[in-house]
Amino acid sequence: MDLEVSVLEDDGQVLNSLRRWLNQDPGVTSACEVVIPPGPGRPGDQGGTLDVINLVMTQGIGLANFALAYATWRRARTDTPAVKLERDGMTLTVTDASPETVQRIIDAFTTAAIDGSNPGHTSDAE
Repeated sequence: MDLEVSVLEDDGQVLNSLRRWLNQDPGVTSACEVVIPPGPGRPGDQGGTLDVINLVMTQGIGLANFALAYATWRRARTDTPAVKLERDGMTLTVTDASPETVQRIIDAFTTAAIDGSNPGHTSDAE
C-alpha cells in the first residue's frame, strides 16, 4: 500500500520535520519506506520545497505504526497545520493527535485497502 502525506499551508519545513521523525521511528522503518518523489509533487509546483512524501508499506502493521508515529510527532510540536493523507483517491485530513484520530487513520485506509471502498472520498478528522 502507498500512502501520500502532505501538510497543508506548509513551506516544506513541517513536512520535512515529519519525514525526519518517521525515518527515526523503528516501528515505521521496519514496516514502511519513506520516499520523497522525484521532481515537482503536483502539477504547477515549481520544485525546490518538499511538498509530499510517500509511505510504501508492505504490511498492514505499517499503517498502524505510521498512525502512532504521526500522533507522537504531532504532540511534540506546538503549532502544526493540518496533515492530508491520500491513497487511491481517498483523502483524510487530520488536525490533532487524539487516539480517535489514530483510529480514524487506521480504519479509513485499512477498510479501503480490504474492500476497495471510498474511491474519491474525502474526510476530515478533528
